[in-house]
Amino acid sequence: MAATFAANPEGMGDALVEGAKSGDVLAVAKLLDAGAPPNWRGGDGWTSLMWAASEGANEVVGLLLDYGADLEARDDEACTALVLATTNGRNETVKLLLARGADLEAKDAFGSTALMWAAEMGHSELVDTLLDSGAELEARNRSGCSPLLYAVSGGHPQVAGRLLDRGADLEAKNDFGCTALIWAVEQGHADVAVLLMERGANPDVTDKDGRNAASLCADDACKAAVQRAEPIQRWHRRRLLATWRH
Repeated sequence: MAATFAANPEGMGDALVEGAKSGDVLAVAKLLDAGAPPNWRGGDGWTSLMWAASEGANEVVGLLLDYGADLEARDDEACTALVLATTNGRNETVKLLLARGADLEAKDAFGSTALMWAAEMGHSELVDTLLDSGAELEARNRSGCSPLLYAVSGGHPQVAGRLLDRGADLEAKNDFGCTALIWAVEQGHADVAVLLMERGANPDVTDKDGRNAASLCADDACKAAVQRAEPIQRWHRRRLLATWRH
């Protein structure tokens, strides 16, 4: 193989990328031993490590890192291998990358962290993994959105609940003045809106244009859900008030 590729690093690099895509540990090992460039980018701009991480090919990931693959290389949207693995729900791969020193707070071109993407995609186990590793619960993207707002945007009440259990700010606003509740109703995620109100979200808070949750409901079903949840939310707020007074 060395003789075949010695004068053709491009061919060797492309072969390495293909091997990483398919998770072919043997082929990747042979190519690296023969001198394949570990940080070669394929036509799509992805390195072998990005592909292996995205596909959850952990043996290939480890091998590439052993041969000097750049852990923090970024694609055209500034995504690292960690972000790509997270987006695809590769929990064990994320653990491996973090153990090898991946930047937990690396942001893509939109300012999104791995935790934000885990929340957006509804990967509950990954949310726990990242938080247990020290991920910033109140990180913000370029629009001021936190991981909680990402969970809301994706329509994932379970993930939103997990983040709240960890201490996420229920009333934090993004750059448009939207809280998690406003974000939920505007996108028609009634189940998320109900969860947020059950946790004490204030339906009277307004965005920068003076609109509250009820006025922003995307459909009648969402508006009905908010109205049903209001008595629970009021009880929750009274309970908190009583606790503060004592």
